[in-house]
Amino acid sequence: MAHPLAPQFRRQARNCLPGSPLYAGLLDAMAADLDDGGPTATVMEPYRDDRSASAPPLRLMGALHRMVLQGHAPELALHYPSVGGSASARQAWPAARRLLEAAGTELAGLAGRPVQTNEVGRCAALLGALLVVATRTGLPIRLFEIGASAGLNLNVDRYAYAVDNRLLGQPDSTLRLRSPWRNYPPAELSLPVRLVERAGCDPLPVDPGSTEGRLTLDPQGGTRPRLLRSPEDRRQDLDGSHALPKTTTVRRRLPTTPRRRPSPVDDGSGRTTGGDTSIQRGRLTPRHRHFGPVTARTRRHQA
Repeated sequence: MAHPLAPQFRRQARNCLPGSPLYAGLLDAMAADLDDGGPTATVMEPYRDDRSASAPPLRLMGALHRMVLQGHAPELALHYPSVGGSASARQAWPAARRLLEAAGTELAGLAGRPVQTNEVGRCAALLGALLVVATRTGLPIRLFEIGASAGLNLNVDRYAYAVDNRLLGQPDSTLRLRSPWRNYPPAELSLPVRLVERAGCDPLPVDPGSTEGRLTLDPQGGTRPRLLRSPEDRRQDLDGSHALPKTTTVRRRLPTTPRRRPSPVDDGSGRTTGGDTSIQRGRLTPRHRHFGPVTARTRRHQA
């Protein structure tokens, strides 16, 4: 019998290729297991009616990876490069299935945690958009992020970006993104991005300096590896970003809450205001869900 979550798992599996064959294989196997009423269905029973906006497949993959990182899944860890595993990705499903059976209650609890994206590779796209804004307006920028989690992407101007024969951003940064663009943005690349204010909000802020925070930040993978990178590459990026001084604190609400779309040119104070979001819609209350399309429209307009 078809399980309501199975299509989401299959769609996420396709999105994992070619970047993460491990996640693609596990998600495909889980989709079949959902339809068969196996241990995946038991673990995900509390969430069988969850919409795709809350990313149930990623939540379960994050739960599995968290147990691997904590040392509670040694058999499955053999297949995870993030902990030194090198066993075949194609043979990971039997170990994952046994873990789902043995630790179903714990995994069900972990799968209820919201997805928090900390893909610093997305800063490449954000930097391109900010360069376009800087080129068109010549103004300093206020940057707000909704669903910021640990706030790593708010450090967009503090990372290094190797673009062909030039280095953008901060050359001495411990995080360097190589060949981040397929095409150049329509902007003057030599312009500095002047962020005069940056702030992020999240219902569950993460402290990247704590042990619990680092476990949460360790890449869950599977978001969109066709456009981004594999979980192993993301882990290297996170290690580089962790080495930077923590200068932005994510709070539960923004210090300034925009009630309408920010102006793409001048917000009245000689600055331009931009918004950035990632996977956050599933964690917003109905009253605040207008922020998602508002910031997305602003980002498209400015870029």
